[in-house]
Amino acid sequence: TRPDTVNIILIILAIIAGALVLTSGIILIAVDNVFGAGNRFLDAMLSIYFIVFGAASIFCEIFMPYQLLSWIGFYARNIGKGLWFVFLGILVIQPNVNSYHLWGGIVVVVIGIVFCILHFLVGPSRPIIDNSRPN
Repeated sequence: TRPDTVNIILIILAIIAGALVLTSGIILIAVDNVFGAGNRFLDAMLSIYFIVFGAASIFCEIFMPYQLLSWIGFYARNIGKGLWFVFLGILVIQPNVNSYHLWGGIVVVVIGIVFCILHFLVGPSRPIIDNSRPN
């Protein structure tokens, strides 16, 4: 069952991208703000965004509630996920902070580009627990 295998691989890639964004937020708030590097307010806001959006990306890959589908419908298609991860990856890339943000952001952008390309080859992917349709 090749489409199921591809779907599982795409879910794992999206969870990895979400985990990298989440980890970037934790590192930015824990390490960089403690040592006072950079703009504290901007770093705190970016940290909150990274933590929330990284956790939301992981959550939506595992369990997509029907109620959220009307708000984040773009996440139901691979092209939407791809553009979302490109956007988050570009936000994460901060070469003047530390090397994790640079390389983590590049990996997230590459995962986003892979999703954009696979949109035209594979079609839509489904979350692990599919609650996208009401009973």
